[in-house]
Amino acid sequence: MKEILQQTRIFLILFVFYLLIPGFALLISAKGDFEVALNSFHTSYFDNFFYWVTYLGDGFFAALILIFILLFISVRKSLVITGILLSVSALTQILKLFVFPSSSRPIVFFKDVIQLHFVDGLEIHTSNSFPSGHTTQAFCMFFLFSFFIKNKNWNYVFFLIAALAAISRVYLLQHFLRDIYVGAIIGTLGSVLFLYLSNKYALLSNPALDLPLIKKK
Repeated sequence: MKEILQQTRIFLILFVFYLLIPGFALLISAKGDFEVALNSFHTSYFDNFFYWVTYLGDGFFAALILIFILLFISVRKSLVITGILLSVSALTQILKLFVFPSSSRPIVFFKDVIQLHFVDGLEIHTSNSFPSGHTTQAFCMFFLFSFFIKNKNWNYVFFLIAALAAISRVYLLQHFLRDIYVGAIIGTLGSVLFLYLSNKYALLSNPALDLPLIKKK
């Protein structure tokens, strides 16, 4: 655990601020207030920016990155990240589908109440809002990148990417602030736990797995 905390210290410090600032906003505002305020700042630039940034938390994007790591960097790292990503994503999906199945999306919550701006060409979901799966995946994956890439300055970059992916979900009116707040907690703390267990029990410890798949051929 010490190695994990030392290597990802910067990411985790920034994560604490992430918990404090939106957490305070959740305490002092009613559901929907933050979403309406953020939506009021819409511009064509932000529409295009967040339209693409949101895919950084998408499963298809994660699959492409993991295949690249598998082929060209390390079989072990690819398998560890994949296993942890699937684990935390499964937890989020269980919460979505079985614990909070009636949690509606902003488009339903604001229906016939207020006129909001929606990004053209984007499919807006209506159900299973809590928590945010994209946010869970983004924080999980980029936290793990912070651990595996030894240059700690990348912690800043990876946290920023994860945070922007989360914010995009609110800007695009796919989720509420509380959804991305809890999604980030699951993605980050779940990754810490599963990474610790993976290291403690030396899962996938065969030295041959440190090679990329291409070189193994």
